[in-house]
Amino acid sequence: MYEPGRRVRHQYENDRQQVSDVRDFYEETYWDDLNRWLEAREPRLTYRFPAPAEAHTAQVGATASQETTASAPTWQVDARRRADEIAAKRWNAGIRNNSAREIAKCISRDWQDDATHHGSRGALDANTIRTHALRGWKFRPPGSSGPNGS
Repeated sequence: MYEPGRRVRHQYENDRQQVSDVRDFYEETYWDDLNRWLEAREPRLTYRFPAPAEAHTAQVGATASQETTASAPTWQVDARRRADEIAAKRWNAGIRNNSAREIAKCISRDWQDDATHHGSRGALDANTIRTHALRGWKFRPPGSSGPNGS
C-alpha cells in the first residue's frame, strides 16, 4: 500500500514501531502489488489484475487506425475510419459542421441497410455510434492545427 498521492510505501505497525499515519479508507495500491499479494497469500485463486490501459492521447492528424486499440470491436474501428472519410468529404464540399454528433448521424444513415454493422437489436443508432465509437474523435482538416479548422 502507498500513502495517498505518494510513491512511498505505507509502513504498517510492526512489533517494534508504528511508522506511517494514513487516514482510514484512503490508501492506494497498484495492480502489480495486488498480483504479488495474491500469488503469495492466495495461490489457488487464478484471477490476476490486468495492467491499466495506457492513457489515450490523440495526436493532431491521427487517423482512426492510430487512435483505436486492438481490443476495440470491429464496428468501432470501422466507425472511426468512416467518420474520417465522411468529415473529409463534407469539408471538401464546404460543410464546416463536422462534430462527432453530426458525423454519427451520417454513419448511422449509411449503415441502416448494412447488416454487418448491426448490433444484437438491429441497426446502430447515432447516439450509440457517437458514445461508443466516436468518443474523443475530432475532425482535423488537412493543414490545420485545431479541430474543425479552428
